[in-house]
Amino acid sequence: MTRRFDRAMTPEELLAMREEDIDLTDVPELDDSFWSNAQVRRPADSKSRLALEVDEEVVAWFRSLGPGHEARMSAVLRAFYEARSKHTSL
Repeated sequence: MTRRFDRAMTPEELLAMREEDIDLTDVPELDDSFWSNAQVRRPADSKSRLALEVDEEVVAWFRSLGPGHEARMSAVLRAFYEARSKHTSL
């Protein structure tokens, strides 16, 4: 049985949730039309090395996802750049 929640949950509460308690009624099924528009994202061929200050908890979270945390961080920045550059001038 799913249930709705009336407040934002903490990360700890979310991790402790049972799968059957998650309300998926507003999440559409991923059918063939979704996958026909999917795009594979690859890192850019050219990279710039720089020193960057990042909150420790953010770095720790990316590291907790396993090897390749720097590439994942770069992919998140690229996705933000691509989404933002379509709507604003740099």
